[in-house]
Amino acid sequence: MAEERIKASDENFCTSCGNTIKTQAETCLNCGVRQKPDPTKLDADTPMLLNGLLGFFGFMGIGHIQTGSVGMGILLLVSGWVLSILAILTFIFLIGFGFAGLYIAIWIWSIFHVKGVVAGRQRT
Repeated sequence: MAEERIKASDENFCTSCGNTIKTQAETCLNCGVRQKPDPTKLDADTPMLLNGLLGFFGFMGIGHIQTGSVGMGILLLVSGWVLSILAILTFIFLIGFGFAGLYIAIWIWSIFHVKGVVAGRQRT
């Protein structure tokens, strides 16, 4: 019967030798092989960057969709498109800056909100 290996919650198994190593370890202390990064770990800056850059053009929900908050992402995409169209119309007809200010406020909020979503997921 094969021996069952046990690891703690903050450990993984080496991809080469199978020795238990810390989750944060880049290389195995036993065999020296560099460990592959965990594909389920999400880079904290990517969704924030997506919301920041693409949000300027009305696509502010993309970072939320990447983190798995699809409902929030779609809501922000639709509201971003509607508010950006309304903001453009207010500039064309010189009605005022109300929609542009609202759009900018939601855009900035979405950038920092997606960072909080990612940080909350990495704590668990």
